[in-house]
Amino acid sequence: MFDMPSVERDVLYVLAGEDNLSGTEIGGRLQPYYNKDMQTTGLYHHLDSLAEGGFVEKEETKTRRNEYTLTHRGIREIKAHEQWQQQFLRDNDKFDTEDNSSKESGQVPA
Repeated sequence: MFDMPSVERDVLYVLAGEDNLSGTEIGGRLQPYYNKDMQTTGLYHHLDSLAEGGFVEKEETKTRRNEYTLTHRGIREIKAHEQWQQQFLRDNDKFDTEDNSSKESGQVPA
């Protein structure tokens, strides 16, 4: 996961919360964070890359749209990334209090 583009990592997190999403639905979940239309950012290229890598399962439905589901490999990658992050966040008092402005806006503080 460490060499995975951040948008692909974030797709895995979106699918960890909800299965069987279309590309449009995934883009809609990512749009508030990235603050841009995800359909114009090559999202489908990233979804195909994740499917080819075995991180997500891509399935065409009867309505001819693709739905994506997180695989066991995708779950393992999320867990590995979380463990890697924790080594830097453990015992770090910088994260003991939340920035109220970021909480209200939904944005990560700079």
